[in-house]
Amino acid sequence: VLGTWLCRKGLRGLSDALAVANSPTSKASSAALGLVELEGRALSSAASPAAVTGRLGAWWDVTVCVWSEQHNGKGHWNQVAARHDGRIDLIELEDDSGRLPVWLPGATMLLAVTSWESGKDVLPPDGVALLDELGFPWNSQRRLLVREECLEVGHTLYVLGTLDERSNLRNPSEAGPI
Repeated sequence: VLGTWLCRKGLRGLSDALAVANSPTSKASSAALGLVELEGRALSSAASPAAVTGRLGAWWDVTVCVWSEQHNGKGHWNQVAARHDGRIDLIELEDDSGRLPVWLPGATMLLAVTSWESGKDVLPPDGVALLDELGFPWNSQRRLLVREECLEVGHTLYVLGTLDERSNLRNPSEAGPI
């Protein structure tokens, strides 16, 4: 049963991959309903500067981790703080032909990620201030890792998905996890 399920899932994935490979990149103003590939600039009316880099983002998330040494000489990172801001439910894609709203719940996203490790990297001043506010000074003896993910506004946005009429989409409050 498992083998049959895996085979069907693989064939369905192959079918999707072939459909994508044969789909030309559409313009925002002339994209047809159904499977579509779009490329343009990300826009958001609710953009905010990311906490560490100041990059303007529709959504950003910063995590702070502390290295925990174990008695066997190994260790691991423990998340001790996080900050985020912005909206991750809707963004607009703009190309030279127009704009389209892109609904993000359920989407798989590849976001710009930057990380800094204490003792190895120089953390921007805004990041140092954030860590001081959180009680984790950057120049302390603790080994810290700071990660910032950001869906940047104004940068290239590549969308591969199904274009549908707004009336067929669920409300964001009904959406499952992203």
